[in-house]
Amino acid sequence: MLSDVAVFTVDGDEYRWRDVIIAAVRWGEWAEADRRTRQGIAAMSYSDETSAPLPAGALDTAAKEFRYARDLVTALSMEQWLARWGITAKEWTGHLKRDLHRNRWPAIADSLIGRYEMPDEEVAPLALIEPAPCVSGSAPATGIAVYSRMAFTAFGDSGDGFRSF
Repeated sequence: MLSDVAVFTVDGDEYRWRDVIIAAVRWGEWAEADRRTRQGIAAMSYSDETSAPLPAGALDTAAKEFRYARDLVTALSMEQWLARWGITAKEWTGHLKRDLHRNRWPAIADSLIGRYEMPDEEVAPLALIEPAPCVSGSAPATGIAVYSRMAFTAFGDSGDGFRSF
């Protein structure tokens, strides 16, 4: 189960994805990542249903823009970046596709969510690589980084096993 996967360790304390998700929920960031992910999934389904695929080359262009904006020019640098964040190439490409599809129909993106079945257990892992809403134009891993920082700082010394740094 994804929630049991260790994400990072600080001073011997291991933090798991469930800790990151709890922090994101408490800070009010999870709902937006979940919504954006559901919009993307629904928009992809709508695209299939209406036989309206992405324009030719759109995914390649988005991937190049992403890579060059982060100086990930070589295949090796991109592979290292993905490995550092624990994201597979398939997950990253999936994020780009969801983002492209969501941006095609912004006026109906929310209404599409109710039109297509999306089990929470399938959405949650995808929402983990969704950019945090407070970081516009960010990479999927930026969402992970923000959520990771949230896990460190969100709860302070509240007695729930978290501490601030």
